[in-house]
Amino acid sequence: MTKEELVLLLEDTLREMPQSVDEIYATKKLFYALSSVNSERFVAIAKLYDISLYASLLSGDFAVLFHQFLSSDFLYERKYAMAKLYPLMNESFKRLYGFVNEKTGQVKLSSDAYWKEIQELVPLMNETEKVLYDELEDLLLKKASYSWWKDVRDAEVHLDAEKIYKNRCDQKDENVAIRDAMSFYDVLSRTTHLTSLMLSRISGVHLR
Repeated sequence: MTKEELVLLLEDTLREMPQSVDEIYATKKLFYALSSVNSERFVAIAKLYDISLYASLLSGDFAVLFHQFLSSDFLYERKYAMAKLYPLMNESFKRLYGFVNEKTGQVKLSSDAYWKEIQELVPLMNETEKVLYDELEDLLLKKASYSWWKDVRDAEVHLDAEKIYKNRCDQKDENVAIRDAMSFYDVLSRTTHLTSLMLSRISGVHLR
């Protein structure tokens, strides 16, 4: 995909995002009310809407920064957007999936990871959904090992001026940031696709 095609894709995403998020939130509230009857189906749907709302908001924030990075004519603005993409990816990856244990090198789920809730829904998946789940889980084990997410995140979040300056100066090849961002976008969109399929099938409500 070319840079121009990426920009158009992000702009389409940003145009649709407000209505999409509103619809997910409204339906989430409805199914949470219904889940009080303690039906396994309604509880599962409520969890899926939680994940979908988070992933949609994250996708919107990601699209804003990625679009800014790809389309701005100002070098400093591109550097800023590129630097802010990494903390977003770091924090959201931990919340969605987990992180790598530095001692063992193995992926460890965060205590509040949404992926734990998806794992609990495996018995409810049909054959197609289970294939997508297995592919995604295998991919996550590889993606979670990217240590640069944490390094840049620490500098940007803690506003360490010297490290921020050094990191931004070191980021001379924009193609590296594009590959990093697309790598994260891959796992995010796969997760969104899986939860959307399950929601459409279980609830009968079609998510765009």
